[in-house]
Amino acid sequence: MFIELSITSNFTFLTGASHPEEYITRAALLGMSAIAIADDNSVAGIVRAYTQAKTIRRQVHERETWDTAHGLIGPPKPDHVPDPPKAPIFNVPRLIPAARLVFQDAPPITVLPQSRNGWANLCRILSTGRLRAEKGQCDLTLSDLLDRHDDLHCILWPQDNWQATAKRLRQLCDGRIHIGLHPHYDGRDTQRFERI
Repeated sequence: MFIELSITSNFTFLTGASHPEEYITRAALLGMSAIAIADDNSVAGIVRAYTQAKTIRRQVHERETWDTAHGLIGPPKPDHVPDPPKAPIFNVPRLIPAARLVFQDAPPITVLPQSRNGWANLCRILSTGRLRAEKGQCDLTLSDLLDRHDDLHCILWPQDNWQATAKRLRQLCDGRIHIGLHPHYDGRDTQRFERI
């Protein structure tokens, strides 16, 4: 089973391409059990994704209720007529709130709250970064995360000097930190993954 834990929507300018609603709908069509929308220094896409997930949940419930109570509608289809194209959705993916924190002094870290306290900590981290920056910007440092790390699961994305960041996080977030790997498709991915 595959679960996407760090997908960026079009709320991450010039990076994510699709609307959060489209990601939730696609996850439902693919039968994914969960998906995490993690925009850069923002949780803006989560609201729209949540609204779409509620709509999908309602539609699935209505379809199940109707099929149970009434069965098929209309006369049966003749055998020689091909089935029409359709994409019925019977799955409602769980939306995992997240954010990809982009720091001034450390590699990016995707943060997934584990509880309401974790969600509050994530929102406070983002508010801190927004208050110290110009409008529309977010100025975060690793110490912002280290000050409010409780109930946050972290995925560290290796870039320059990522080992030092991993050591600092491991001291506080042991058991709640993972290394995120993504291919560069340059023929050296296997060696890079083994080294990391």
